[in-house]
Amino acid sequence: EQDLMAEARQHGIICVAAAGNSAINQAEYPAACNYVISVANTDASDYKNSSSTYHSSVDVSAPGSSIWSTVNSSTSGYATMTGTSMASPMVSGLIALMLSVNPSLTPDQIEGCLKSSCDDISALNSSYSGFLGAGRINAKKALECISGNICSNNLEPNESVATAKFIPINLNVKGQIPTSNDKDYLKFQLYFPSDVSILLSNLPANYNIKLYNSAGSEIGSSA
Repeated sequence: EQDLMAEARQHGIICVAAAGNSAINQAEYPAACNYVISVANTDASDYKNSSSTYHSSVDVSAPGSSIWSTVNSSTSGYATMTGTSMASPMVSGLIALMLSVNPSLTPDQIEGCLKSSCDDISALNSSYSGFLGAGRINAKKALECISGNICSNNLEPNESVATAKFIPINLNVKGQIPTSNDKDYLKFQLYFPSDVSILLSNLPANYNIKLYNSAGSEIGSSA
């Protein structure tokens, strides 16, 4: 198993696994393998769920208690489930979101931001200090963390900016931008809802910034 995880890492694949539901201090595999992000289960109040395995090999914790999920059922096909198998998809989903913002991020960069952006839950779980990983994942902070790798764009006048999702954009315009008509404006696309900060530098005096919706209608402007 460890050879497989190492091979996956070399190909840029990020592996996430449930830490287990033994309710004891124990390393479970493949979660405890190197190059695997091991996930413990916390409840809505950030306490370790009573069933969750805890261990020094755990990397992060995530909500996994009373999660509405699909089940193999002849009736509704849905039920409330609890376990690290509910928590680990939260981490996988966040990693997918991070990679959708910047697919060029390496597994090390993803894992580094994932862990450093966690909320500290050690005070609530003093009996499990050091056994719940870096803390409970925080999607907003994780996206803010990776934005430091991609928020800078050096642009020529009239150059279009690549799409930016959920991150601050820093537009560094090189030289003067013609202002004869709207076609000369810089163009970029933002996804909402999100907290977006746009920093513009080297703009001509009295340059007008206009905002348009996807239909092309002006929705705001600022000199």
